[in-house]
Amino acid sequence: MTYLVGSDLPKHPAGNRYGALLAQPGIARLPGAHNGMAALQAKAAGFEGLYLSGAAMSASMGLPDLGITTIEEVSFFIRQVARASGLPVLVDGDTGFGEALNVMHMVCSFEDAGAAAVHIEDQILPKKCGHLNDHSCRLSVLGHRQQSDPQIIGGQSGADRHDQGSGCRCANVLLALSLGAALPGIGLIGAGAVVGFFGIGVSLVMFMLGLRHLGAARTGAHFSLAPFIGAILAVMIFRDAITVQLVLARLLMGLGLWLHLSDHDHAHEALEHDHPHTHDDHHHHTPTGR
Repeated sequence: MTYLVGSDLPKHPAGNRYGALLAQPGIARLPGAHNGMAALQAKAAGFEGLYLSGAAMSASMGLPDLGITTIEEVSFFIRQVARASGLPVLVDGDTGFGEALNVMHMVCSFEDAGAAAVHIEDQILPKKCGHLNDHSCRLSVLGHRQQSDPQIIGGQSGADRHDQGSGCRCANVLLALSLGAALPGIGLIGAGAVVGFFGIGVSLVMFMLGLRHLGAARTGAHFSLAPFIGAILAVMIFRDAITVQLVLARLLMGLGLWLHLSDHDHAHEALEHDHPHTHDDHHHHTPTGR
């Protein structure tokens, strides 16, 4: 009952509480909470801050994570999470929901809804994955707002993310070598490159093509088979045991895939009526003699 009882209300603004959380030693743990019930469960587990993910919100609405939610829809989720928990909430601001004025509107709307902080992706539509090119800067519109308000606003450009990712990968390799690790053989490196190429590159392309030509529901159903493919490879390569659960899962997944693949466009024969009727503008009919 956090927001209904005055004594339960937080004493400090959400942005200040989030800043204090970040100032504590150690890593700030922000579990994802996409609605009020999840927020209450996270608070009961002892977490001091929450994260509202754009992907989680989209999934709870039955939508793909392609930046098609609106500011008002996200604000609805923010109010749920912030009111239920009373914890500072970091919100996924996606690509800012438009240009400079839209970003300003987003920040004000999220603040009014109870967000403690927001991060945005420095992209233009159509939305790209974080490691791809063709990003465009829009972070400067947040500068004055960040200086004059306790809300914490975070953003990264595509180039920044690419540079940071490259730096992290190099640092990981150097750290491993300094701890005595040896470089793997050429065969293993090549195998890793092939897995990355198909598992990330080709897979993302196929997923986007599937969304375009099959729709979100069918694409999700097809890609849900990926864990089972991994299980089959584990049986073939690592000789994992074939269990009853694995066989049952295989049958259910196969049935679902067959239902999707067997779906096709078809035409019905003309319907015949044995009573007089009149058609209205919606192609409905009303019996007149029976």
